[in-house]
Amino acid sequence: TLADGMYAGMLASLEDPYSGYFSAENYRKLKESMEGKYTGIGLVMQQNKESGEISVVQCYKGSPAWEAGIQAGDIICTVNGQSVEELDVTELSKTIRSDESGEIQLSLKRENEIVQVTVRIEEVEIPVVSSRMLENSVGYIRIQEFTDGTSGQFAEALQELQSQEMKGLIFDLRENPGGLLDAVCDTLEQILPEGLIVYTEDKNGKRIEYKCKGENPLEIPAVVL
Repeated sequence: TLADGMYAGMLASLEDPYSGYFSAENYRKLKESMEGKYTGIGLVMQQNKESGEISVVQCYKGSPAWEAGIQAGDIICTVNGQSVEELDVTELSKTIRSDESGEIQLSLKRENEIVQVTVRIEEVEIPVVSSRMLENSVGYIRIQEFTDGTSGQFAEALQELQSQEMKGLIFDLRENPGGLLDAVCDTLEQILPEGLIVYTEDKNGKRIEYKCKGENPLEIPAVVL
């Protein structure tokens, strides 16, 4: 702990916005965020500060948790028969991911009943693109982050809206922290006309350009939030 703090302090003293120190755990989380995948069961959880209960906020569609029938609002009581009363969300997540058997047994409180489920542990793709059709045939696509999986998820969302004959499109990038440059370009390749998307340039003037082939330019009105 002291070593991690020392290294973080040394790099922070540079006052360089592009330099920083990651502990092994934080680096693992960074890689998961960029790759858009992690090993687990596909749950988003939160803990009640007063009662300490850990409940399910969301199950990723198609994930092991979703297939096992876990629902938003379920309260997690035990993992493999062990109570989770003394655990926080981070510790519970580690307990689930560190199981080497390939599956776990969860006891869930759902309204006034206790539900027992067995869930596989496997690689889960984090959904970062959501979409729906609004009024007047206006499509809506929200991109939460640009990860390795963004362009593929974007393609599916765009195709689904186009199949519904949308006449306009809203892109929602609010609170999007950014992500991988290649993921941004691969996504934009699907909607932009031919031309320059963006370029990078280092301190020596070396410039790298990222261009769009313009094979499928978007030909309907679009708005970016």
